[in-house]
Amino acid sequence: MVNPFRTSAYWKSEHLRAKTDHVDAGMIARFCNAQDPELWQPASKDFVEIRSLVRELEYLKSQYVRLKVRSEHGAGYSISRVMKSMASEIRKLQAHIEDLIKKNSALKKRFRNLQSVPGVGKVTALVVMTEIGDKVNYLDRDQLVAYAGLAPRIFESGTSIRKSKGTSNPGNHRVKRAFFLPVMAAVRVSPVWKQCYDKFIQRGKPKKVALGAIMRKLFITCCGVMKTDTAYAAHLA
Repeated sequence: MVNPFRTSAYWKSEHLRAKTDHVDAGMIARFCNAQDPELWQPASKDFVEIRSLVRELEYLKSQYVRLKVRSEHGAGYSISRVMKSMASEIRKLQAHIEDLIKKNSALKKRFRNLQSVPGVGKVTALVVMTEIGDKVNYLDRDQLVAYAGLAPRIFESGTSIRKSKGTSNPGNHRVKRAFFLPVMAAVRVSPVWKQCYDKFIQRGKPKKVALGAIMRKLFITCCGVMKTDTAYAAHLA
């Protein structure tokens, strides 16, 4: 199973003038022969169910925030009642997800270990656990960072243009979004991450760049916790 962005780019690189099922089949065969993509391993039924519920929870929370912003400009007749109902459903869904995790010993342990990482709470642990899953077992560190969309994006041309353009756009935006608040909490509560952040600032890095670097390190730490199946250890961070 390959990201269609890659096959689309490969199609353009071959300068094909027609697009039919026959032409596409030949292009995909040549792509697989040249790139040799890894075989896709389907996740377990329980894991797929929990991941689907976590995404549903994330969607409900985003809609709740939208309604909350709308209510600040004057709540209508129905908005306040819809918000109460939605808040109740969010609590019930999160409790249901945690009950499903408790029934699976492996997921239960992984969920607990992720929450031992400074700044990582239940919500972030759920997202990382379900979106990354078993990818920690066959992707290396750089591949995981790229998958999460946390890889730095450098823009260079000759000697006149050299700048950073933040993090890469391609990637799993659910994971990237899940680390915005945890990275600020980790820098505030953990001496290890605070010291690391201060080093970037002392080197003249802007605060946004420093937080982005810590975000990548925090994500890598979470992946390490999942891969080794152990709780967070400050001296290894």
